[in-house]
Amino acid sequence: MPDQTALTKVFDDQALAYDRYRPSYPSQLLDQLFSNCSLKPGSTVLEIGCGTGQLTIDLLERGLQVLAVEKGENLALIAQAKTKNYPQATIQIADFNEWSSLHSFDLTVCAQAFHWFDTEKTLKKIHQFLKPAGSLGLLWHLDRSQDTEFWKASGLIYDRYFRPRSNISSPESYKIAETHLQASENWTDPITAFFPWEKWYNKEEYLGLLSTFSGHMTLAEPQRSAFFQEIADLIDQFEAKVLRKYVSMYVFARKI
Repeated sequence: MPDQTALTKVFDDQALAYDRYRPSYPSQLLDQLFSNCSLKPGSTVLEIGCGTGQLTIDLLERGLQVLAVEKGENLALIAQAKTKNYPQATIQIADFNEWSSLHSFDLTVCAQAFHWFDTEKTLKKIHQFLKPAGSLGLLWHLDRSQDTEFWKASGLIYDRYFRPRSNISSPESYKIAETHLQASENWTDPITAFFPWEKWYNKEEYLGLLSTFSGHMTLAEPQRSAFFQEIADLIDQFEAKVLRKYVSMYVFARKI
């Protein structure tokens, strides 16, 4: 498993950029997930690794009670500020691996973070905190931009700084979680759903997005600055616009 402390610092140091540039989730994804969970206003949700609260706000605006756990202090402070007008929100600064609670929840969610945890151990812990027949939702954004002209053109740059490029691409750890849930006697009704969408980024937005990815941020200087400069120059060649194709998805299961 990756060094959790080092990873937390990488993301925590970029908390403002993370909040500004990381995408939220399509409303139809959330609607379908919540329908699977049979949630209603007042249902209780445990959110693991809430970051700066992008998903947290979506949960709160649907009338849910949210207890969110985030290890990164800078990330959590932004989430606390964003949710201060929601009395049903609690943001705790804690490492979920060490966190405990006397409460149980109707739903546990983890968005864009579950791949940093030990799959089997974390699923067992989540299971303990769910109410009978409670639900689990693991969410990810998958990058499906490989057929775009910008992706192809940027490949030569990535080849000079990363070998192979797949090391810094969006992880597909959902397949690991999916396999564990399907094979486990503790979970039932596994569902995986996908929601494709696209977004155009200007130069500032795209460079800001890249600055939130752990693989890019852990690149040593002066290589890191040189890499970002080459990407910036390439964006200029594309009239300062970059198309990124996403597939947002969730893995759902219900506690037995």
